[in-house]
Amino acid sequence: MSEDANQVLPSDADEQFERIAGELYGLRPDAFADARNVGVKLARASAAGRALAVRLGALRKPDQSAWYVNLLWRQQRDQVEAFLDLRAALEQAQAAADVPALQRLMGQCRTQEDALVAMARSLAAGVGAPMNAAHEREVREMLSAALALPELAAEVGTGRLLKPTAYAGFGPMAVILAVVTMSRKAPASAGLLVQIDDPDLPDGWQAHLEVDVATYVKWAELRIDVLDHALRGIPADWVRFHTCWGSYHGPHKYDIPLKDIVHLVLKANADSYSIEASNPRHDHESEVWETIKLPDGKMLIPGVVGHCSDLTEHPPLVANRLVQYAKAVDREHVMTGTDCGLGSQVGHPNIAWGKYEAMVGGARAASKKLWGQWERAQCALPYRGLACLRLLVVH
Repeated sequence: MSEDANQVLPSDADEQFERIAGELYGLRPDAFADARNVGVKLARASAAGRALAVRLGALRKPDQSAWYVNLLWRQQRDQVEAFLDLRAALEQAQAAADVPALQRLMGQCRTQEDALVAMARSLAAGVGAPMNAAHEREVREMLSAALALPELAAEVGTGRLLKPTAYAGFGPMAVILAVVTMSRKAPASAGLLVQIDDPDLPDGWQAHLEVDVATYVKWAELRIDVLDHALRGIPADWVRFHTCWGSYHGPHKYDIPLKDIVHLVLKANADSYSIEASNPRHDHESEVWETIKLPDGKMLIPGVVGHCSDLTEHPPLVANRLVQYAKAVDREHVMTGTDCGLGSQVGHPNIAWGKYEAMVGGARAASKKLWGQWERAQCALPYRGLACLRLLVVH
């Protein structure tokens, strides 16, 4: 640390602080504290430098992963700026709902991000501070977050990041996390059903109560558009879309109502729609389908047994639920299903199998009520004798 700190005059205090802080954050984290303390000591040696000493003493050592990003900014600033400049193009494509442009730009983002991580790895090794796998992951997360969050991008531009920051997934650039890449012909040619699992469609609302429903719906709708673009080439009758409010055990008091997002569910290019329906928070929402028309030829799969309790539903209860949906939609377009995956949320595999047995028994009883015979029962597991390829959508 330079001994100029004790020569500070009030008129150039800010300039001196910036210079010394720049030197400190250029050091490896394991050398930061000692160097800062030297700077504080030198500043205190003169009355004019006491204020500077206070400011220097308030500086905090950067986390190792944050320091790697600082190093990258100092040594490869042009490349980092070029990466962050992609934000403007992404925002423009998002505003225009230009999904092909978003996919093309996302490819550029990945390529440049990979290159920056490789540069950081090389720079770190060159100064004797090699990155491990956890550091590399956090550097990548920080770069992605800086692309999404203007305030973080500005902080990167100071070269003084203090700690790792990851993007929570809500904001103008969240669409880049929703682009699904898949083979567009393999599922059908292989005899597979593609099930899209999208719990974040309704469940994401709980994490972002600071926005209103209209804002959230606009955010979520673009992600459905991106999903549909990713599914292009796969016939809708080979696609099942599942959504729920998360299988965690909790109060779910702030779940967004189905009525506010049902139009987004139906916008997904799928043949059938599997929706959580049997838990105490959403059991009543069969009434939504009394006013919402299921598109022609589509199938509704209400979850009539659930993961919220180890109690095994009674087949007559399952039958009553199915009959409610059949009356609201049409008996030919209702198939029995589960709220979500059961295996990891109920106490024992035997409980899950008991729920499946209740589901089948309830479907038979409902079919008998609706047609006078149980052979018409339809269950979502198995589905038309096909294997199922499940893809989880993360927003």
